[in-house]
Amino acid sequence: MYFIKTPFFAKCFYPSLIWDIPNPENRIFLTFDDGVNETLTPFILDELAKYDFKSTFFLVGENCARYPQQVTDILAAGHQIGNHTFNHLNGWKTDNDIYWENINKTQIYTQTNLFRPPYGKIKFSQIKQLQTSDINYKIVMWSLMAGDFDPKTSHKTCLERLKKHSKSGSIIVLHDNIKFAHIIKNILADYLAFCAEKGFILDIIR
Repeated sequence: MYFIKTPFFAKCFYPSLIWDIPNPENRIFLTFDDGVNETLTPFILDELAKYDFKSTFFLVGENCARYPQQVTDILAAGHQIGNHTFNHLNGWKTDNDIYWENINKTQIYTQTNLFRPPYGKIKFSQIKQLQTSDINYKIVMWSLMAGDFDPKTSHKTCLERLKKHSKSGSIIVLHDNIKFAHIIKNILADYLAFCAEKGFILDIIR
């Protein structure tokens, strides 16, 4: 089970995490989890470039090690990257020391102060360690999840959700994961065209 729109109680339960970024400029913040790879990452970059839109990619360290050129390409295009652990760990099921070591291992490739917990699952003790570290991580969650990872959800439904719920300040989650490439390749061009038509500015998270 997952929420398309992040419920208010989640924001109250984790008030120090970033759920949205209100702004008066009609900016929205499209993010991609789980990258990088040799096939879907270039496709996403090409589609974003058509509108000069910028996004934030939360990268899995083992993928960065495998495909370093794609990490370079993301940064060269003016996009932002964040840490998504080295092995896509579930924080609720992972010892804090192992979780922290996994994050640090990814930092070798990402060198960022942005972090997103895989599955959105993170302990309060892990939050404290991230936020009080020398890096002083910003832990970025989301306000809108289209469900591109859900095998029961069609690409048409994902696109409808994005169009219906995107608004200024939204942090939106899609996935740069080849397992869901058929969804992304069916919705991204249409969604970006919609954003351009509506006057949204797609920006990085800083």
